[in-house]
Amino acid sequence: MDSKWLLNMRNESRWSRLHLIRHSFSSLQAQSLCQFHVLPDNWFYAPQFQFGLLFFFTGMFINIQSDAILRQLRQQSCSYQIPRGGSFEYVSAPHYFGEVLEWIGFCTACNFSNASLAFVIFTASNLIPRAIAHHKWYQTAFSGKYPASRKAIIPFVW
Repeated sequence: MDSKWLLNMRNESRWSRLHLIRHSFSSLQAQSLCQFHVLPDNWFYAPQFQFGLLFFFTGMFINIQSDAILRQLRQQSCSYQIPRGGSFEYVSAPHYFGEVLEWIGFCTACNFSNASLAFVIFTASNLIPRAIAHHKWYQTAFSGKYPASRKAIIPFVW
């Protein structure tokens, strides 16, 4: 699969983008329907569900903002640059951090069901090593210029 499919999506027709969004939403909705059947009727008002939504949408915001910053860098120059702004001030791979945070929020909102927990584990086990590799690459490629306080994936921690 072409790794630039998301960037290319901006240039495709409106209908192609809507199809992708509709497909993604329906897949997520189908998955959530499979999980919410075991939850009580008042679950949507439970603090755990509300915190899960907060985590999910915070992660989504971080992910979208980080992708926008990377997209701007690609438009400005063909050479590699140190990303700045947003969550890039704290971590080398905020888009991965946002993705993991989204799935943690989903898992929390689903009352830590087996399926949602599996998504968190598999997403984290895929993205955390990639974030560490990105972090090491940035440190090597921009030695001396790369912010020493910037962590790999978890702000202020790791």
